[in-house]
Amino acid sequence: MATALVVPIYLDALCLPEDRDVTGPEADFTLLPHVGPDGRDHNAGLPYLSGAILSAPFDDRPFRLKAGVHLHWSLPDALTRLTQDENGRTRVMAVPNRWLVTRTRSGAIDAQWVVESDHVSDDNLSGTVHPRTDPPAPGMRPYRYLGRRIRLDQWPVGGGEYLPELTAVGHGDPVFAAFYPNCHSVFGCHDPDFTTPPQDVSYDVVGWYGTLAQDPLAYPSAPLDEILDRFGWSVPSHSGPIARTVCYAKLTFAPAGRTANPLLVDAATGVYVGHSPTEALAASLGPTLDAGDPDGIENLLEAVAFAGDLESRACDLEVRLSEARHTATFDPIPGGLRWTVRRRDDNDGVTAEQKQAREAITLPESVADLLDEVNRAQRDYDDARDVLVSLRDRLFADWHKYLICVYPDDATRDGYPDPDEVAFFLDRQVTWIQAYDAATGAFPPTGQGTSRAHVLGGAIKNLVTALDAVNTAAAAAKTEFALERVPAPPWWRPREPVVLFTGPAATPTDRHGADGTLSCAVADVPEPASAAALTGVRAAVDGRFPAQAWRTDPWHPVLLQWEAEYFPVAVGDNLAADQRDYAPYFVVNGYDLPPGEADLVSSAMLLDKGANVYAGTTVLSSGARPVLSERILTYLAGAILPAYNAGHPPVTPDDFARAPEAVLAWYESGDDRQARLLSLIAAYRHLVAREDGNLSQSLGGFNDALVMRRLVRQLPIADPVNFPAYQAFARRVADAAGDETRSAPQPLTDFNPIRAGAMRLLRLRLVDNFGLTHDVATDPTGTTERLRVPGHPAWVALPPRLAQPARMRFHLLNATRDDEAGDLPGMSPVCGWLVPSDLDDTLAVHAADGTALGALGAVADGSRARWTPVPGSTGTGSTGTDPGAIADPTLRAIVTRLREAGPDAVGDVLASLSDALASIDPENDTPAGALLTTRPLAVVRAELDLQIKGLPAVHQDWNVFREDMRRYGRETNAVTDVLFPVRIGQPGRWGDGVAGLWLLDEEGRPSGDFLAQATLHQSIDLPPVRMALLLDPRGRAHAVSGVLPVASAGLDAAQYAAALGAMELDVFTAPVLGDAGRLGLPVPDVPGRRWAWREKRGAAWITADLDASALDAHFPADLTAREGWLTLRPDSSGTTT
Repeated sequence: MATALVVPIYLDALCLPEDRDVTGPEADFTLLPHVGPDGRDHNAGLPYLSGAILSAPFDDRPFRLKAGVHLHWSLPDALTRLTQDENGRTRVMAVPNRWLVTRTRSGAIDAQWVVESDHVSDDNLSGTVHPRTDPPAPGMRPYRYLGRRIRLDQWPVGGGEYLPELTAVGHGDPVFAAFYPNCHSVFGCHDPDFTTPPQDVSYDVVGWYGTLAQDPLAYPSAPLDEILDRFGWSVPSHSGPIARTVCYAKLTFAPAGRTANPLLVDAATGVYVGHSPTEALAASLGPTLDAGDPDGIENLLEAVAFAGDLESRACDLEVRLSEARHTATFDPIPGGLRWTVRRRDDNDGVTAEQKQAREAITLPESVADLLDEVNRAQRDYDDARDVLVSLRDRLFADWHKYLICVYPDDATRDGYPDPDEVAFFLDRQVTWIQAYDAATGAFPPTGQGTSRAHVLGGAIKNLVTALDAVNTAAAAAKTEFALERVPAPPWWRPREPVVLFTGPAATPTDRHGADGTLSCAVADVPEPASAAALTGVRAAVDGRFPAQAWRTDPWHPVLLQWEAEYFPVAVGDNLAADQRDYAPYFVVNGYDLPPGEADLVSSAMLLDKGANVYAGTTVLSSGARPVLSERILTYLAGAILPAYNAGHPPVTPDDFARAPEAVLAWYESGDDRQARLLSLIAAYRHLVAREDGNLSQSLGGFNDALVMRRLVRQLPIADPVNFPAYQAFARRVADAAGDETRSAPQPLTDFNPIRAGAMRLLRLRLVDNFGLTHDVATDPTGTTERLRVPGHPAWVALPPRLAQPARMRFHLLNATRDDEAGDLPGMSPVCGWLVPSDLDDTLAVHAADGTALGALGAVADGSRARWTPVPGSTGTGSTGTDPGAIADPTLRAIVTRLREAGPDAVGDVLASLSDALASIDPENDTPAGALLTTRPLAVVRAELDLQIKGLPAVHQDWNVFREDMRRYGRETNAVTDVLFPVRIGQPGRWGDGVAGLWLLDEEGRPSGDFLAQATLHQSIDLPPVRMALLLDPRGRAHAVSGVLPVASAGLDAAQYAAALGAMELDVFTAPVLGDAGRLGLPVPDVPGRRWAWREKRGAAWITADLDASALDAHFPADLTAREGWLTLRPDSSGTTT
């Protein structure tokens, strides 16, 4: 006997009075071309492509279920999840592969079978068709039959062949175990004895691992408590070891008078579309709740959904909500790596002198050069790997076309290119890929070489060597500088439209994903090696959990089949017969980027109609409704609980989340009620009451369909029934394509690499775990106010998105270099400072460290604006009379351009900055003395670059393919030339620090006039744009494009606090009347700073502190008129010089 953990599972039964056709498995592997054991070619006229064996949505190959009772059991959720092994590789856990199925009548055993889930056979036609995972040997079929059922009194049967391991995904299908037609002989059993629901009949199922080494509890990789916690399994108090896992379920027939499932006949199903599950759910609740303002309810619910991200700051809530909603319409994809150098301090026993010594350490310029080399090599390597993926993906699409040319349909045989010409084209691509792969290499590299991986490895080695030398000297200060990897900015892929179903038919299945913390049991069981032992196992676990009651036919929807039509914006698109390229202003002319909005808005939606009907099959999920209800309660707890607790026994937020009704009822009956909170209470109650009636899923494959690809599982590259030379050619192509075989070309649809227009749903079908279907009406289709299309209530607007992953790189540059700021301690992007003054209409100029350099005034000096040296300067060097002596080239170029532009231009800049600063007030409590009295603006350089991941998608049309074979490039319809608007800065957003900018030319000089704000037009093929920003150091600069999430860049406090703390501010003041020997002026107290007076007497400059006693009421003995500069400087400054 051994102690087993008994894990409850879910058992379903479908009782059929007669044979019935249902939706079958997605793939029919019996149609694979192959050479059979008889030496003959089978299915030789079909190409070895998944399209030949896959069923199309709404056109499924029928799968016949025989009359009788069909049992289908689930697997514990913990055994169906993806995990990572110690090497970081993703894998699926092995699952139980032996099952004892027992039928009892009136409590007595009536029949028993053993299901061997992992048994494979060439002749058991009642098994599930299962493809071979390895290429079959000559004369072997590429498929076998998986699973068999044996009467208990005949088990075990000697011999037979078994899979080495069985998982929930079978041959790689994510719904293999969840969909009965896929696994009817693996995780299911057919009992033909009952064709009507029987009375007083029960079925129970006991499962275990036939190979104990695969049982996660038999040979645990971690302590038992840790494994149970990871699996979400709880057990009663048990101190001993667990030897194995046993699964158990029991189902008792208790049919109701009407066995049709009421979920499918009692109510209609609602359909709502959004760009995220939360948005679709908000669209469904807006018109449902009796609040009089559906659009307002939608916005309120979405605001609550993002409340956790927005509550950290009170500033710019409306703008940040718009930004959060917009970002939620994208999915991030890892964008590669960047390298930084970070200082690591050892504070154990550190002295004050050592701390001071740390701050004095300055990394040599050579380290910055080496770090720049590392990051350039890393970008080059990452970009090359992305290009390689694109090349391989293109190769697979062309291989797909090649096989269609080799094995054409008789009706279209003459419409395809010559196969030998296509083979030559493929062979040329293979050569390119091999050369590019060799030039790229794999990191970390091995041996010597010149590949990009070797260059990166060498650059890292050189930098580490340089840091070792620095760290030798830094050791005395108990610190070191370390090279670290950080994620590069991510790529962003637009989310595919999400469809939400509401109503009884949309009740999520409780077979999967509902385990939560699963209560298990412990039992002592014999070794399940014989029929008698299995009887003992069943006796030990029987009755451990309540039996499920069967009353009606089950309904557990697991799949969604969808069909949708896409209508692109017509003006400037790529569908005209005589112009297949996008117009560069396709997006700019059709869409606006309103102030304060993060997304593009159609200016006049004129839509085109073409070959844009797409279909797909995807897995259903739930989750949006309970997540939103939890967030509503969290928000209500913060808004209502404080007032409730003031007059009642305190209720904690956790107590409120568990039982909120008493508090909610108190608020509804009170006098101080807010409509907003009442709407949220109504929404919460609606969600809770209908928590079981919602399913949602994105239209998986929609983005791929836009670029003429079909996202379905693919067969490996092979040509098994062709001559040996062609099979060798297939192996050559397969080696070059690698794993990039995720989608097939769709040559008969339109090419839409820019998703901009509208969509309507044509057909929707829910498919349950037994293959039964339920068609859902698509009219009406609800959506949110911002996605509605005027005149088309069932359509959904699709704002512009690039169909493939892209990103907007927006970052600051180091002041003295052209590399990205923030990678190296001690480097700063601040080129200098401009400080506007309304008192004397000047623009004070300061170096990056805060040192005053002079001031530009809106006063003429000939044709130029007047440049005033710093009071107290000697007239030479960087503080002399010539702005051309300013050390920083960017600051020097800006000051020179302003001066040459004349006093009116300086006055215009001052007026513009005054307006801009009136609406800039970031939430930032970093202390900085100069900010107490003035608004210094950092001069920083920024770079903007629109990028796509890898190469642009290519047109898959047959005629285009013919042209591509005869030219060097591929047809992309000039998508990389399309311009997208990018707004720099967000006027009206308090946290945006951009007060103005200049665009810079290739030499880093302003290429035009000062811009209070700018909307640039950027395409993928255009080079990066550089600009000089005037930035409030507390705020961030934002780049808003609509086509991608908002990008931002800003300064760290460490990069500006010292400069602002040291900054001295001078204001020309005249005339001033006072005593000749002392001067007092009424000035405000400024913490940490002191006022002084500067004036020039002859050739000398005099600086003195203000004398407060001079303000006493008396007439000056020696009345003197002065002119000079009122100066505010740090309190540590001297007195009189």
